[in-house]
This record gives sequence, structure tokens and C-alpha cells, in this order.
Amino acid sequence: MRRLYLDLSPGDLEDLGLTTALTALIDDFRGLKKDISWTVDLDDLDGLFPLAVQTAIYRVVQEALTNIGKHAEARRVSLTACIEDGRVSFRIQDDGRGFDPNLVFGNRHTLGLLAMEERVRILGGSLEIFSRPGQGTRISFSIPREGGRE
Repeated sequence: MRRLYLDLSPGDLEDLGLTTALTALIDDFRGLKKDISWTVDLDDLDGLFPLAVQTAIYRVVQEALTNIGKHAEARRVSLTACIEDGRVSFRIQDDGRGFDPNLVFGNRHTLGLLAMEERVRILGGSLEIFSRPGQGTRISFSIPREGGRE
């Protein structure tokens, strides 16, 4: 998981484009977690955002996948990204253990979730985390297509 978190540099993201970078991240994750069934549906996200915004989006998705790998014990994961109504919306959902968000957000070990929320907020977007013990987790966030604020 640590290798996945550190592998991509902003230069690689700029060269590959956001769609290819996210696909590569998912493919690397699949190689580490072979027992997970994936559904992936990504619109073409290339050229929509400046590099700083692409990097923030990539890191949010990366953190969500890292959390799935560390905690969820999921069998199925879906990741979608679609362009709609002047926004790009992302959804990462798993069928894993889930958690009680009220308990987790009060814990100092949730820095990853807090960082996700802060990254999205800085971009002018919104993030929603839905989870319940035994019912998996859904992380949804959207960013204004104009690239938010840098």
C-alpha cells in the first residue's frame, strides 16, 4: 500500500493524463488485491483540470483505495467518474466492513479521511462519506469542471 501511495509523481500524472493515471492506479491495486472484483467506469478526464487539481483528485482516489486495502475486507469495489452539469463527480464504493463515521471522525487516526475532505474543499468541491458497519462504504465527491480553485 505504501508503494502505491508514493509511486506517482506529478510529472508522471502530467505525462499520462488523469484518466490513464487513475486506470494505472486501479490496475496496480488489482495486482495487490486479487480477491476483489472491480467495476470501473471513467469518463475521459484528460485536459479538464490543471496539474495541481489533477494531483489532488488523484490523491483523494488513492487515499480511498488505500483505505479499502487496509480496512474494508471488500469483495467488490466500484469506481466511477462522470462529467455532468459543469462538474466532475467521482464515486468509490465497496461492500466491505464499513464503519461508523461518527466514531471514526473523532479519532486522530483518520488523517487520511480528513485530508481527502480538505483537498476537495480547497478545489471548491464537496465530499460525502456514507458508511455503516457491515454495509460497506461509499465516498462521493465532485469538483467544478473549471478546475476549482488552486
